[in-house]
Amino acid sequence: MDKRVESLKRKLKNREPVMGTHTVLRDGMISELYGEIGFDYVWIDTEHSALDRQGVLSHLMGARASGTCGLVRVPWNDPVLVKPFLDMGADGIIFPMVCNRQEAEKAVAACEYPPRGCRGFGPNRAMRYGLTPQEEYCGTDGEGIVKLLQIEHTTGVRNVEEILEVPGIDGIIIGAQDLSASLGKIGQIYDREVDKHIERIIEACVRKGVSVGISCGFDKTFMRSFVERGASILTVELDYGYILRGALEVFETAADMLGVKTQGRQQGADVSV
Repeated sequence: MDKRVESLKRKLKNREPVMGTHTVLRDGMISELYGEIGFDYVWIDTEHSALDRQGVLSHLMGARASGTCGLVRVPWNDPVLVKPFLDMGADGIIFPMVCNRQEAEKAVAACEYPPRGCRGFGPNRAMRYGLTPQEEYCGTDGEGIVKLLQIEHTTGVRNVEEILEVPGIDGIIIGAQDLSASLGKIGQIYDREVDKHIERIIEACVRKGVSVGISCGFDKTFMRSFVERGASILTVELDYGYILRGALEVFETAADMLGVKTQGRQQGADVSV
């Protein structure tokens, strides 16, 4: 197993602190920079971005070059969507909208070869272009792939205990925005009912010894509330968010020096993904 992946999986297994950040823009240098900063992994998003396969490959190369892990969030829990990213060397997969045990088993199976799973053969870059022996790569039963499942619907919350019973899961990520939407309260991530659902997920994961965390923008209060309740995974902010905050600061500073009114431009809103 690659040392980068081994380190991340060990942290997740032991519920040690894990930090990640998102990318939706195309340039792989972004992921390389994230790794140089020290993030444990890069969340390469293909669910809510324009990233194509070549863009994902660029990020995977950037992540590996800087010693961090490249995890791809697929658009849906479908083995057909998972397969090409694993073959191009993704260190892990993030599965959205997992709502029951069967869907959790389907996610894990997509990362394993038969007879345990349903992954089709063709690991090209994942096998280091043939430098890693086939029997060595295929004989790991998917252990070398990080598998994070998102619970982001009321149905998933109701079934959280049975989801956590599925072997092979490395961690749970709470999708607060979609969870709030499933309650008819989209964007109300601080709502009491939404918070009760979040609390139930965290409590179940802590009780079962499964790492749990959040995917969000850069809301310090929201992040802290998760950590205080036992979450150990923080996936925060994204590339254009960093650009937005930095650009706004520079813009406002320059405008102030020149005495230019900025018409009350806001500092950007939190984006939970």
